[in-house]
Amino acid sequence: IAQAKPSKPVVWSFSFHGRMGRLNYINAGLIQGGCFLLIALVFMLIGLSSAGGAILAIIVAVPAVIVGLILGVRLMVLRLHDLNLSGKIAIFIIILSLTSNQATQMAFTESGIALNITAVLLGIFNFIVFITLWAVPGTKGENRFGIQPLQGNIAGLIILIVLSVISLIFLLWFFTEGIYYMDW
Repeated sequence: IAQAKPSKPVVWSFSFHGRMGRLNYINAGLIQGGCFLLIALVFMLIGLSSAGGAILAIIVAVPAVIVGLILGVRLMVLRLHDLNLSGKIAIFIIILSLTSNQATQMAFTESGIALNITAVLLGIFNFIVFITLWAVPGTKGENRFGIQPLQGNIAGLIILIVLSVISLIFLLWFFTEGIYYMDW
Protein backbone atom coordinates (compact mmCIF):
# COMPACT_ATOMS: atom_id res chain seq x y z
CA ILE A 1 0.00 0.00 0.00
CA ALA A 2 1.44 3.36 -1.02
CA GLN A 3 1.61 6.04 1.65
CA ALA A 4 0.30 9.52 0.94
CA LYS A 5 2.94 12.19 0.58
CA PRO A 6 2.96 14.96 3.18
CA SER A 7 1.98 18.37 1.92
CA LYS A 8 1.96 21.89 3.20
CA PRO A 9 -1.51 23.12 4.09
CA VAL A 10 -2.79 25.99 2.00
CA VAL A 11 -2.44 29.13 4.11
CA TRP A 12 -5.15 31.18 2.42
CA SER A 13 -8.03 28.71 2.54
CA PHE A 14 -11.18 28.35 4.57
CA SER A 15 -10.83 24.58 5.01
CA PHE A 16 -10.56 23.40 8.60
CA HIS A 17 -9.30 19.93 7.57
CA GLY A 18 -5.71 18.81 7.86
CA ARG A 19 -2.68 19.72 9.94
CA MET A 20 -0.19 22.58 10.15
CA GLY A 21 3.32 22.27 11.60
CA ARG A 22 5.01 24.75 13.92
CA LEU A 23 7.04 26.75 11.41
CA ASN A 24 4.19 26.96 8.91
CA TYR A 25 1.89 28.09 11.74
CA ILE A 26 4.29 30.80 12.87
CA ASN A 27 5.01 31.92 9.29
CA ALA A 28 1.31 32.04 8.41
CA GLY A 29 0.53 33.94 11.61
CA LEU A 30 3.25 36.49 10.94
CA ILE A 31 2.11 36.95 7.35
CA GLN A 32 -1.47 37.37 8.48
CA GLY A 33 -0.45 39.80 11.23
CA GLY A 34 1.64 41.82 8.77
CA CYS A 35 -1.29 42.01 6.35
CA PHE A 36 -3.54 43.23 9.14
CA LEU A 37 -1.05 45.88 10.23
CA LEU A 38 -0.74 47.13 6.66
CA ILE A 39 -4.51 47.14 6.14
CA ALA A 40 -5.05 48.88 9.49
CA LEU A 41 -2.48 51.56 8.64
CA VAL A 42 -4.02 52.21 5.21
CA PHE A 43 -7.54 52.37 6.66
CA MET A 44 -6.38 54.64 9.45
CA LEU A 45 -4.81 57.03 6.97
CA ILE A 46 -7.92 56.95 4.75
CA GLY A 47 -10.20 57.36 7.75
CA LEU A 48 -8.26 60.31 9.16
CA SER A 49 -8.31 62.18 5.86
CA SER A 50 -12.07 62.92 5.74
CA ALA A 51 -15.50 61.90 7.00
CA GLY A 52 -16.19 60.06 3.72
CA GLY A 53 -12.87 58.28 4.07
CA ALA A 54 -13.84 57.11 7.56
CA ILE A 55 -17.10 55.62 6.27
CA LEU A 56 -15.30 53.91 3.37
CA ALA A 57 -12.65 52.56 5.74
CA ILE A 58 -15.32 51.08 8.02
CA ILE A 59 -17.29 49.54 5.12
CA VAL A 60 -14.17 47.82 3.77
CA ALA A 61 -12.54 47.05 7.13
CA VAL A 62 -15.42 45.11 8.69
CA PRO A 63 -15.44 42.31 6.07
CA ALA A 64 -11.61 42.25 6.10
CA VAL A 65 -11.59 41.78 9.88
CA ILE A 66 -14.21 39.01 9.70
CA VAL A 67 -12.23 37.14 7.02
CA GLY A 68 -9.03 37.63 9.01
CA LEU A 69 -10.61 36.27 12.19
CA ILE A 70 -11.87 33.18 10.36
CA LEU A 71 -8.41 32.60 8.87
CA GLY A 72 -6.80 33.08 12.31
CA VAL A 73 -9.13 30.55 13.93
CA ARG A 74 -8.44 28.17 11.03
CA LEU A 75 -4.68 28.40 11.64
CA MET A 76 -5.18 27.56 15.31
CA VAL A 77 -7.46 24.62 14.50
CA LEU A 78 -4.96 23.17 12.00
CA ARG A 79 -2.14 23.57 14.54
CA LEU A 80 -4.25 21.81 17.21
CA HIS A 81 -4.90 19.03 14.68
CA ASP A 82 -1.12 18.64 14.27
CA LEU A 83 -0.94 18.07 18.03
CA ASN A 84 -3.73 15.45 17.61
CA LEU A 85 -6.18 17.66 19.51
CA SER A 86 -9.69 18.61 18.49
CA GLY A 87 -10.13 21.98 16.82
CA LYS A 88 -13.01 22.61 19.24
CA ILE A 89 -10.36 23.48 21.82
CA ALA A 90 -9.79 26.66 19.78
CA ILE A 91 -13.19 27.95 20.94
CA PHE A 92 -12.10 27.51 24.57
CA ILE A 93 -8.76 29.26 23.87
CA ILE A 94 -10.48 32.18 22.13
CA ILE A 95 -13.01 32.63 24.94
CA LEU A 96 -10.22 32.64 27.55
CA SER A 97 -8.17 35.08 25.43
CA LEU A 98 -11.11 37.47 25.16
CA THR A 99 -11.78 37.09 28.90
CA SER A 100 -8.11 37.79 29.59
CA ASN A 101 -8.19 40.95 27.48
CA GLN A 102 -11.35 42.15 29.20
CA ALA A 103 -9.98 41.38 32.68
CA THR A 104 -6.75 43.24 31.87
CA GLN A 105 -8.68 46.30 30.69
CA MET A 106 -10.85 46.23 33.80
CA ALA A 107 -7.82 45.79 36.06
CA PHE A 108 -6.40 49.05 34.69
CA THR A 109 -9.64 50.98 35.18
CA GLU A 110 -10.90 49.49 38.45
CA SER A 111 -9.09 48.44 41.55
CA GLY A 112 -9.37 45.12 43.21
CA ILE A 113 -6.90 42.38 44.06
CA ALA A 114 -9.12 39.57 42.73
CA LEU A 115 -9.48 41.32 39.35
CA ASN A 116 -5.72 41.88 39.07
CA ILE A 117 -4.96 38.27 40.01
CA THR A 118 -7.52 37.03 37.47
CA ALA A 119 -5.99 39.18 34.74
CA VAL A 120 -2.49 37.91 35.56
CA LEU A 121 -3.56 34.24 35.68
CA LEU A 122 -5.46 34.48 32.39
CA GLY A 123 -2.48 36.27 30.81
CA ILE A 124 -0.15 33.50 31.97
CA PHE A 125 -2.55 30.90 30.56
CA ASN A 126 -2.63 32.68 27.18
CA PHE A 127 1.16 32.89 27.13
CA ILE A 128 1.49 29.16 27.86
CA VAL A 129 -1.08 28.24 25.19
CA PHE A 130 0.58 30.27 22.45
CA ILE A 131 4.10 29.15 23.37
CA THR A 132 2.78 25.57 23.26
CA LEU A 133 1.32 26.11 19.80
CA TRP A 134 4.62 27.60 18.63
CA ALA A 135 7.05 25.20 20.31
CA VAL A 136 5.59 21.72 20.82
CA PRO A 137 6.25 19.39 17.88
CA GLY A 138 3.26 17.84 16.17
CA THR A 139 2.39 14.17 16.12
CA LYS A 140 4.95 12.11 14.21
CA GLY A 141 3.46 10.34 11.21
CA GLU A 142 -0.25 10.12 10.58
CA ASN A 143 -2.84 11.01 13.21
CA ARG A 144 -6.64 11.16 13.17
CA PHE A 145 -6.52 14.52 11.32
CA GLY A 146 -4.29 13.46 8.46
CA ILE A 147 -0.73 12.86 7.41
CA GLN A 148 2.22 14.71 8.88
CA PRO A 149 2.75 18.06 7.09
CA LEU A 150 6.06 18.97 5.50
CA GLN A 151 8.56 20.84 7.64
CA GLY A 152 8.33 24.62 7.32
CA ASN A 153 11.12 26.89 6.19
CA ILE A 154 13.34 28.38 8.93
CA ALA A 155 14.79 30.96 6.50
CA GLY A 156 11.27 32.19 5.81
CA LEU A 157 10.66 32.47 9.53
CA ILE A 158 13.81 34.56 10.05
CA ILE A 159 12.93 36.86 7.15
CA LEU A 160 9.40 37.31 8.48
CA ILE A 161 10.65 38.10 11.98
CA VAL A 162 13.10 40.70 10.61
CA LEU A 163 10.33 42.28 8.50
CA SER A 164 7.99 42.25 11.50
CA VAL A 165 10.56 44.06 13.66
CA ILE A 166 11.15 46.66 10.92
CA SER A 167 7.37 47.14 10.58
CA LEU A 168 6.98 47.53 14.33
CA ILE A 169 9.77 50.11 14.45
CA PHE A 170 8.08 52.02 11.60
CA LEU A 171 4.70 51.93 13.32
CA LEU A 172 6.19 53.10 16.62
CA TRP A 173 7.93 55.96 14.81
CA PHE A 174 4.78 56.84 12.86
CA PHE A 175 2.55 57.03 15.92
CA THR A 176 5.09 58.92 18.02
CA GLU A 177 6.73 61.26 15.48
CA GLY A 178 5.62 60.60 11.90
CA ILE A 179 1.99 61.56 12.35
CA TYR A 180 3.11 65.14 13.01
CA TYR A 181 4.61 65.30 9.51
CA MET A 182 1.28 64.44 7.85
CA ASP A 183 -0.45 67.32 6.09
CA TRP A 184 -4.10 66.87 7.05
